[in-house]
Amino acid sequence: MTNAFNYARSNAIATEADYPYNARDNACRAGQVTGVVSTTGYVEIPYARPAALQAAIRDVGPVTVAVQAGTRSFMYYKSGVINSRCGTKLDHAITAVGYGNDGTQEYWICKNSWGTSWGDAGYVKILKTTANNAGMCGINMYPSYGTV
Repeated sequence: MTNAFNYARSNAIATEADYPYNARDNACRAGQVTGVVSTTGYVEIPYARPAALQAAIRDVGPVTVAVQAGTRSFMYYKSGVINSRCGTKLDHAITAVGYGNDGTQEYWICKNSWGTSWGDAGYVKILKTTANNAGMCGINMYPSYGTV
């Protein structure tokens, strides 16, 4: 993810409305759209520190996180909280946009890039903490956010 933030330092990023994700391999259209924002850098949230991730979401806004998405529990998610059968071999970036508690477990609310037909209208709830604080699917391992 840091590569993306570094790229955005010198290449303005287009809005999702101007360059929507379409879940297909296509030619890059970057030269056909005008970017609107660049980053000045990025902040890496400390490894496996869910309290620091929660503070960043609360104080800054959405945070980029990496997860292991190649598991059945993630790929076929529809509802509820992913709280088992998900490893920490990070292979996909998503955006942590909030957090919650259903009375029995705390979780992250994340937006995925696979479109609104995946998950709960494009969103997923992932268990916040695990015994090693890596979080379910490794969500707490390498969070970061861009600075503007």
